[in-house]
Amino acid sequence: MQELLDRKLLVDPRDPSNREAHDYFGTLTDEQQEKLKYLAPLDGWFQVIIYPSLAIKNLAQKDASERIRQQIKRIKDDPKDQGNRVEGGNWPMEMDLDACRNF
Repeated sequence: MQELLDRKLLVDPRDPSNREAHDYFGTLTDEQQEKLKYLAPLDGWFQVIIYPSLAIKNLAQKDASERIRQQIKRIKDDPKDQGNRVEGGNWPMEMDLDACRNF
């Protein structure tokens, strides 16, 4: 785990030195803070969103679809990002864990 943190592949939102993640962490409820352990920074190589269940996927696509689209657009529109240059800004697939069983 420490190697992932050192390489910045995971971010500890409780650590104030990770300012943006820490600021976000401060906006969460106590229950949400208890559940959140690490954040994974996303860049242009971001290719898949895996939801824990089909019900959660449907809820996210129904209730949070605009917020999700805005975040994906923010990540995928950076022309300086190596992943976006290689992948051409392709948007990620969205699936649930049951669908992952087929791979």
